[in-house]
Amino acid sequence: MIETEGQCLKMDSASEVYENALNNRYELGVLNSYEKLVERNVLFVEAELDTVAPAGIMMKPLAEKLKDTAASVEYKTIVSGHSFAGQRMKLTRIVGEWIEKTIE
Repeated sequence: MIETEGQCLKMDSASEVYENALNNRYELGVLNSYEKLVERNVLFVEAELDTVAPAGIMMKPLAEKLKDTAASVEYKTIVSGHSFAGQRMKLTRIVGEWIEKTIE
């Protein structure tokens, strides 16, 4: 595999990314994070136009499941695609405000 700077997964093709995700689906599965999050403060930020990891099948089910626990859950939506391109300042502001509120 050729390492390319800026390539976060260090994979050369979409099929490699898919195969890695398939092989590690339990560890990477968002719903499998439930036990780790039941007593934590959690912020979910949804990219409303995300077609890579649609919130309706990725984050929303976990957020809904956590709402009935001791977890402190906050859910925000940004009109953006998967990479939050053009919305990263808004994303940063949401995360920063959540951190400030959470550590008080």
